[in-house]
Amino acid sequence: MTVQPGDQQIALSWPAITQPAPAATYRVLRGSAAEGPFTQIAEVTEPTYLNTGLVNGSVYFYVVRGVTAGGTAGPDSAVMSAAPYAPLPANQQIAYLTAASISGNQAFGGALGMDFDVYNAIVVQQLGVFDDDSDGLKLPLTARIYNRETWEVLAELYFLPEDPGVLIEGMRFKPLTPPLRLEPGFQGVIEADGYGAEEQLFNTGGRPDDVARVVTNDGNGSLLFVGTGRYSVDPLQFPNTPDGGPANRYGAGTFLFETTAPTRPGVPVLQVLRPAEDARASLSWTEVTKPLAAAQYRLFRATAADGPWTQITETPALSYQDTGLANGIQVFYKLVAVGAGGQTSPDSNTVTVTPNPRAAGIAYINPELPEGNQAFGGSLGMHFDVARPIQITKLGVYDEYGDGLFLTLHASIWNRQTREKLAELEFTPENPGELTGGSRFKPLPSPLVLPAGFQGTIVAYGYGAEERLFNTGNRPDDVALLATFDGGSLMFVGTSAYSATPGEFPGVPGRRPRQPLRRRHVLLRAPDRGTARPHHRSQCRQGEDLLDRQWRSRRCPRRHRPLDPRPGRDLRH
Repeated sequence: MTVQPGDQQIALSWPAITQPAPAATYRVLRGSAAEGPFTQIAEVTEPTYLNTGLVNGSVYFYVVRGVTAGGTAGPDSAVMSAAPYAPLPANQQIAYLTAASISGNQAFGGALGMDFDVYNAIVVQQLGVFDDDSDGLKLPLTARIYNRETWEVLAELYFLPEDPGVLIEGMRFKPLTPPLRLEPGFQGVIEADGYGAEEQLFNTGGRPDDVARVVTNDGNGSLLFVGTGRYSVDPLQFPNTPDGGPANRYGAGTFLFETTAPTRPGVPVLQVLRPAEDARASLSWTEVTKPLAAAQYRLFRATAADGPWTQITETPALSYQDTGLANGIQVFYKLVAVGAGGQTSPDSNTVTVTPNPRAAGIAYINPELPEGNQAFGGSLGMHFDVARPIQITKLGVYDEYGDGLFLTLHASIWNRQTREKLAELEFTPENPGELTGGSRFKPLPSPLVLPAGFQGTIVAYGYGAEERLFNTGNRPDDVALLATFDGGSLMFVGTSAYSATPGEFPGVPGRRPRQPLRRRHVLLRAPDRGTARPHHRSQCRQGEDLLDRQWRSRRCPRRHRPLDPRPGRDLRH
């Protein structure tokens, strides 16, 4: 059963009972304590009931009992509780709010904090704490607001079992006397402590379904919820140890605040179109509607991240195309929102792009002669999106040491949405294809044309102990050995993926970075361009030394190490 309190009413709902015998009706019982006694207040045929005429602020407890057509009653549901409450005034919000009757899941008595920044001035009227099961407090709890920069306690209230405060949804509140005004720029932490086995806090653990149960309210853009959760084992100390996030990680402390008149627009979020365009940059940004709505947007450009900045336009639109740029020269952009009265926001995020014409090339580029490090025979895939039309002329596979293939390998292109295979080539020891860089290539019988919007995956399989793939394991030095080339047409997205079954679509996500864990290749060509051959340097390992040689110099010896066939394993010693 779930309960949803409202103004002088509580709505109850539950799944229909169909087994072991279907329920014909449901008896709704109510009490004033979790242990009862309970009195029947209704018998309904639908799995919902609205209990009206209640007293705001009073806690009510409910159980529901299914009854068969023959009159046999089943067991009671779990006890659920809630308190009806009057709607808050339009200028009041609760910063962190959990729904009624949520059960706690962690007995931790230390300090638990969540970070917030003040963008538009607020006045904190009440502090609050999470009430495990919304049935009254069984342990004394404390809520505080800290200055995050100085660790100073600015407000503090105690919540006792005999004086728990007023229940709103799943939180208990008490008034703060006097109220606390927080000005723009303030960086704060809402903290609570005192939880334990008898009164548990709610820790979302970053799980999306549980995170959604701790609702944040920014007061029309007055607050910014930032950082991660934080904690301290000592309940009397500032919680200075970061947790795993997100910013609303805990059902613990909270506060009720009043908003004030908006004084400036919010900070816009700026984006630049990828991949890069020929002699131009297409920019777009989110509409700013709070705290103060933006009437115009000022766009600035620079050739360095720290400026100097030149305003290039002021527009009410949400996009702008900057043309006439020099190809190969990196440019930077930032944006300022402007209110109708000339009020300005802080600068947006900075974005950068290097305009370039569309060009052909190799999408996933291996260095020459890297030593493989993983024997995995299943399918290995990397995801890409087509931003502008391309035609694929060749497919390729990684060749360990660049000394010929010792196993039969396959490369294929798949439609990532439909999981349809669009092209495949075989690479054998007898017919390995042409070596370019660290990869072997063969031409497709006819070019594969992919339209803008296509979502694809390049797949290879067949590697093993005699011909190993190269897995970066997300090690920065190894990731740096591999490169991607978008040609102004591709976007490398998501993670790598794999399947233990050779030739099957790799549906199991790997790990970032987008430069994938395992390498396989595709030679792409813009419809009106020729091919391009990159130049590389080769690397091989001998003992603990890293030797750097030019291509076609003396080969590194083929060596084998103990191999783990599972993707994502680090095999370096």
